[in-house]
Amino acid sequence: MFQISYPIIRLLFAFLLSLLTLQVSAAWASSPDLKELEIDHALTFEFTSPHTKWAKPYAGGKIRVLFFTDGTGTNPRECVELMQRFDIDAQAVFWAHINDSAKKYWHGDQIGVRRMHGLLRQKWDCFVFLGLPLTDVPPEQKQLILNAVTQGAGIVFVGSDDRTLLQSPKKIAPLPAFVADENASEAYIIGKGRGIRMLSRPNIDYYEGWEIEYDHWQESLGRAVLWSARKEPATHLDLSLSSSVRILDRKDPLQAGKSATLFAKILGKPLGNNLRIQVSVCKPGHKTVVLPERSIASGEEVTLPMPGLADGAWRADARIIGSAGIE
Repeated sequence: MFQISYPIIRLLFAFLLSLLTLQVSAAWASSPDLKELEIDHALTFEFTSPHTKWAKPYAGGKIRVLFFTDGTGTNPRECVELMQRFDIDAQAVFWAHINDSAKKYWHGDQIGVRRMHGLLRQKWDCFVFLGLPLTDVPPEQKQLILNAVTQGAGIVFVGSDDRTLLQSPKKIAPLPAFVADENASEAYIIGKGRGIRMLSRPNIDYYEGWEIEYDHWQESLGRAVLWSARKEPATHLDLSLSSSVRILDRKDPLQAGKSATLFAKILGKPLGNNLRIQVSVCKPGHKTVVLPERSIASGEEVTLPMPGLADGAWRADARIIGSAGIE
């Protein structure tokens, strides 16, 4: 299970867990109607946790996502965490476990399946399966998902699989640059749609600065959603310690306490005007360093002086923001 010991988040997750457990128990006892199920499945921002708005508001517009996940523990919170960071309009369908029983069903049983069917009649940019396989979906509803994906929707599997859908002849190798990182496993073309398999969400024990690691995991998942939905950005940003060596590829670390200069260059066709670049440099256990914001134009290289940093590995994160949102 994903472990969190950050005091405020721990309290939040405990509350959500107890609330959802009570709702699931009551649901099976009283045969909930659709209105009650909608309350059970609500993805709200009533509680805010530490996060970076990686692409919110997003210049490419909102992405409609339908989540499928286990409705117990902190799993439903994963949906909200992604929605905090990316411009996502989402609904969720929960897989439920009946208390004191080995039985598992879609939350709400047959009413829940009918709710799922109604949601699948809507248009979605992407389906995200968080730890659940597609095989758990009833045949009729599964076919609606397959139809939507082959017609252009995306599908993302996190720590789960579907070998009938993600097949070798459709595999994209190497991984597209936009999603190629330590969390993405394989990517596929499925008719007119795209599919991607991600590794399981990380098991992060508490340590000072754990939220930075989790923030970057969510950024990776958000990229997978954007790519599979064909909503990846129209621009590309290079960030380097020299005009030819990328910062993430640099083998020789900066000397601790010495200042340095970042070089940033944006390529492509931005969707908005009045572009500016925001850069932060972070390391667990240290205060995040936010560099002064600079204006930038497509094809232009700007320099960003950095202050001296403590010894160790630091990560530089950059966002291009314009009149249309985050590019």
